[in-house]
Amino acid sequence: MVADGGNGRLQLFDAANPRLCRNAWRAGEGSPGTAGFDPVSNLVLVADTGADARVQVFDAMTYGYVLTLGTTGSSGAGNSQFAIPSGIAVDPAHARIFIGDRQNDRVQAYAIGPAV
Repeated sequence: MVADGGNGRLQLFDAANPRLCRNAWRAGEGSPGTAGFDPVSNLVLVADTGADARVQVFDAMTYGYVLTLGTTGSSGAGNSQFAIPSGIAVDPAHARIFIGDRQNDRVQAYAIGPAV
């Protein structure tokens, strides 16, 4: 998986046979900056560092859209907003996702599944 923000695309590659499988993010859908993968839930997270200011979540098996973290097109400092989401870290042992929110100087934490 390669987040190519300069060209506005997310490219997916076959790990067993290094070749391009598909473009999962098309030009005009935002600006993918960084991506993360959770091997437990099979979720792929992509930070949109452009004007949409969001994190898109996809199913790693089908590459189908699952949900959006953040309010699309509404940059800000609220709990449901980002201002340049720029880094993603996944902690599968504790079922948490951490997203760097560069312009707000913070890290937002999300639960991957139900709290135990």
